[in-house]
This record gives sequence, structure tokens and C-alpha cells, in this order.
Amino acid sequence: MRYHTFDVTLRNRSHYPIDIVWENAQDLEHVPYLHRATNSAFWMLYVEPDPTGRHPYQTMVFMVRRKMLGFLPVTSFGVRRIAGEHEIWQMERNPLLRVETRLRSTLERSRDNPEHTDLVDYVRVTTPAAFRPLEARLTAALRRHTRIQCDQDESFRARRAELRERGIDLPLSLFNRPAWDEVFADLRQ
Repeated sequence: MRYHTFDVTLRNRSHYPIDIVWENAQDLEHVPYLHRATNSAFWMLYVEPDPTGRHPYQTMVFMVRRKMLGFLPVTSFGVRRIAGEHEIWQMERNPLLRVETRLRSTLERSRDNPEHTDLVDYVRVTTPAAFRPLEARLTAALRRHTRIQCDQDESFRARRAELRERGIDLPLSLFNRPAWDEVFADLRQ
């Protein structure tokens, strides 16, 4: 099968400081709740802890059910790694559509307002060659998707900022156990 690959850079802005946005960027468990219009389920399959303890994980293997065109359920598998401070790498593959996305997601303090954060995503998309005529539409869909999710994430960021203002600084953590831990718990005995 022949494939077509294209790159797109996505830029969005949050009205919150970079440390608040960074907390939100590391969290994937909120995806099916906060982003219900584009996602319907999220499964954390395996988690490799961060050896430094600064982040909730170093690497996460996951499965997500997205809503293509807003309603068609399409399941993808992905791997996400915290590559450094304010940088995440992610690869996601949809076996049904044979589409792969590779993401390098970064955060930058806004130049015009250091209390705001610019979210810059460098995305490489590989699709079957037959999808090549759809490149402009896929690029527009990615821009729309990230813009909507950034706007939806502002409520998460607002809540974290409010908690900090009250002197409550909860550490970011994972709420669910990875499926790996659930399935193989009895083998540890």
C-alpha cells in the first residue's frame, strides 16, 4: 500500500500560566469527559512511571475511541512520552483507517503576555495515498479539533488556578489503574 505524509503546525493560546497548562497537557484521563464532542472513551493500557517523580508518568500506552465527523466511533492506539519540561511526544495509530499521527507538543510563554501560554503542536500525519486529496480538509479538521479542545481545557485550567489561589496545590496524579496492572495483578502473587 502507498502512503502520503504531510506536516502541520498547530498554534493555540491559553489565558493561564505555563505551569497550569503543563498540568493539563500531561493529563489524558480527562479526554472522554471534557472532550465528549470528539471522544467517547479512553483506556490507559500501560504506564511507565517517571523515575524523577516530577511527572505523573514517563510513558503511557493508551487506546482512545474518537468520534470521526462527530459521531462515527473510531478506535486508535497510542504511545505518549513526556520528553522534557513542557514537551510531550505522542504517536497514535488507527488500524482500521491506516492513519498514523506523530505529535511533538510544546508549551511556550506568550511573548505578548507572560501570564498566557502558547500551545504549539508539530504534527506529522501519514494516511493511505488515496486520502491525499483530503489533505487540506484533514489539516482544517486538526486545526478545528485542537482549537476546540484548547477552549474546553480552559475550564480545567481555571479550576487548577482557583485551587492554587486558595492555597490548595494538589499534585497531578493518575486516577485510574492501567489495564496492565488490573489484568496481571494475580500473577504477582
